[in-house]
Amino acid sequence: MTAGASVSYVGGASPVTLDAGLTVADAAAASLSAATVSISACFVQGDTLSVGSPQAGITSQYNSATGVLTLSGAAGLAAYQMELDSVTYASDSATTSSRTITWSVNDGVNASSPVSSSVSVSRLPPSVTAGASVSYVAGATPVALDAGLAVTDAAVSLSAATVSISAGFVQGDTLSVGSPQTGITSQYNAGTGVLTLSGAASLVAYQKELDSVTYASDSATTSSRTITWSVNASNPVTSHVSVSSAPPDPSAQAAPVVASVVPQAAPVVQPNNLALSGGGVLRLSGQANPSTIGGTRDF
Repeated sequence: MTAGASVSYVGGASPVTLDAGLTVADAAAASLSAATVSISACFVQGDTLSVGSPQAGITSQYNSATGVLTLSGAAGLAAYQMELDSVTYASDSATTSSRTITWSVNDGVNASSPVSSSVSVSRLPPSVTAGASVSYVAGATPVALDAGLAVTDAAVSLSAATVSISAGFVQGDTLSVGSPQTGITSQYNAGTGVLTLSGAASLVAYQKELDSVTYASDSATTSSRTITWSVNASNPVTSHVSVSSAPPDPSAQAAPVVASVVPQAAPVVQPNNLALSGGGVLRLSGQANPSTIGGTRDF
């Protein structure tokens, strides 16, 4: 048996054929009864070996706990070679390392010496799409930052994400999760404005949790905040929240100054002046500068 191909695979992509040029020969027999294909080095849970072109008379069974694919059944050399040539590798949660694939066949009497090939596994970073701009009034209820945010990845799960106030942050700003998801733990650092999500969970769960992240502040300055998002090792993307202060409460404004006259005798008021004659008391009430209004004056 001969093998030795080296192929590449991107985690989460469609299966890749491991060694399409593999050959099988047996001088003593025209048929085989078994074969094994194993991930003999760097196997991780989630790695999968499968047969692309099943052949008559050969049964395949993969052990996902050990990374071993077993072929069994009496069939010709050509059938075994075609089936082995079609064996593929895939992984939804592949770690980035090289896997060693070991091959062996058996004619019912003797097993072949093992030969190996390899598959180099890489992983594209996930992608985050964001960009919403929302408004917030200081002291109001929390506002969702980017409910339309989307996360994509070749893998079906994630392990971490960060949401940070990367520009405009002030003490009192708060990021929080509105819809916590199973398997994801959130922690906010009030000193730095960074919300950290961690824990193995599905892509869908992380997107739901990120979509629910909110901003609030009881003592916010009136400026724009830049929100930066990242999952695992993705490129960071940003959205924005524009913060304004609440308008003043009309009921809290100072009452106007009211002038009233308590007559002691009938006053005479001249046009365009405030002149009192005949005696009387001018009373001013309300809030005013005490240097200019001293309570009452007698005239």
